[in-house]
Amino acid sequence: MVIDDDSCTVDLMVSFLALYGVAVKGFTNPCNAVEWFEVHSSETALVFLDMCNPIMNGEDCFPILRSIDPCEEIVLISGRVDPAIVNGLMEQGALCFVPKPFDFPTLVGWILHRLGRAVPVELQGEAALT
Repeated sequence: MVIDDDSCTVDLMVSFLALYGVAVKGFTNPCNAVEWFEVHSSETALVFLDMCNPIMNGEDCFPILRSIDPCEEIVLISGRVDPAIVNGLMEQGALCFVPKPFDFPTLVGWILHRLGRAVPVELQGEAALT
């Protein structure tokens, strides 16, 4: 699942991952994402959570997602964020922080690897995210 107020980021992540057979649900509104997640958390392997969303920032959304599924792997994303906030969420169990702009081949390769899927040759050799 991708939660980001930038619809281009959501669309690109959904499109890139679909090319490699990964179904992704994308949201620009975190409130809608939380509602969907309440029903579908068992179908979600990773959550990409934007830290700077005008409707609900990542710092506020993170504990809500955690309360629904305490074991969910949540990746923090942002182009600008206070490192202290990221560090605090990492201490609360966030998987990692990925700064924007993304290198999509690296990101997709990392996601495929994280999901236990084969990483195509064109995505191999990319730098690790964490």
